[in-house]
Amino acid sequence: MRRYPDRYIEAEGAVRADTEQSSTGRSPRSRRFPIETPIYYRKRGSSRWQEGRTLNISESGVLFGAKQAPAPRTAVEMTFSLPVEGRIEAGGQVICHGEIVRNLPSAGSNGLQDVAATIVRYRLERSTTRREH
Repeated sequence: MRRYPDRYIEAEGAVRADTEQSSTGRSPRSRRFPIETPIYYRKRGSSRWQEGRTLNISESGVLFGAKQAPAPRTAVEMTFSLPVEGRIEAGGQVICHGEIVRNLPSAGSNGLQDVAATIVRYRLERSTTRREH
């Protein structure tokens, strides 16, 4: 698996994401943020978006719940809004490309599968309006 330790948010200029040391002490692990927000995803090249809900997000991946989980190694496009604390509107729309890493039954009773996906490339669009899918 490739690592992208110096990822930058293109729309914001040179902003380095936070990292934390892994418990094994090997390489830095991207900090995970427990953000729950709607996520839209589709197989790369498909025109049909599916809806899910993020569980946590880092600079290198996203964990989300989904009714129809793509198989591991499937290339996907994902988009979600970043919330801004204390404000109603979104801080921006993240548009990213990645790959499904694994699917697991959810720990909850909501009938969703937990889906882990890498984020290989992304951009941030500032927006206060919701994108149509």
